[in-house]
Amino acid sequence: MFVRFVTARQDENSHALEGVFQAAYKLRDAGKLAPFEEELLADLLKWYGTHLPSPACLSEIGTERAISWFKARAGKRLQKIWQIVTILKEHGVHVDMIRTDRPGTIIYEDVWQIAAIPPKTKRLTKS
Repeated sequence: MFVRFVTARQDENSHALEGVFQAAYKLRDAGKLAPFEEELLADLLKWYGTHLPSPACLSEIGTERAISWFKARAGKRLQKIWQIVTILKEHGVHVDMIRTDRPGTIIYEDVWQIAAIPPKTKRLTKS
């Protein structure tokens, strides 16, 4: 089972729902965060930058539709995402958690996550 946190916005590259990391960077760059939120979000994004690999294959030609999913057993990496979700929600960004056992064609995998090009028809469930 794979888990993803998404907003209601559609990503212009993948055409999938925008993920929380993209939304967090947009919110940060918009300059609408209180100083304590800026600091917390910066710490969280730095933590993820250190503890969650960024798949290089996502910047390759032909992978524009690929999206990242947490593995259900991603532990602390999955738990900490709720802090980012809380900040987004405080600023009016609706976030859903979706799950699938059919993410599509997996083009990257590590211990905590996968990146996959979604199938034409996806089986997703909101939680």
